[in-house]
Amino acid sequence: MTDIDDIKAAHEKVAGWYEPSVLPELHSSLASMRLAPGVHEGRSLLKRHGFKIAIISITWEFAVDWFAHQFGADYFVGTRLSPDGDITDSNGDLDMLRTVEHLYWVDSHLPAGLTAVHHPDGDIECIAQDIVAVAGW
Repeated sequence: MTDIDDIKAAHEKVAGWYEPSVLPELHSSLASMRLAPGVHEGRSLLKRHGFKIAIISITWEFAVDWFAHQFGADYFVGTRLSPDGDITDSNGDLDMLRTVEHLYWVDSHLPAGLTAVHHPDGDIECIAQDIVAVAGW
């Protein structure tokens, strides 16, 4: 989904699924997630060269936060779900990403109007190698 209204509607529907859950239970299920290829190698390469790492996702903030801590990311942005059920979407992501000098997009579809190096296979090590090369290191 790339339409902001569709994303917000999906978030509102899915938020109800998490009401009876507690964060430790939710976090424990994240450990079994399948990761993109080359995540650890790419992260290590970028960190060795002094890059800051940000994880930006439309998924729930508790999950993005967990992954950010697991992978040593310096920053993260996700969709916030407050205990009372209020949702704060991270819908400014595309506008923010459009300001980046060298943008890499990891997903099967590149959003309309976004100019980026597109990696539909999501090989993070390959992207990290390209970033280091573009930086001249």
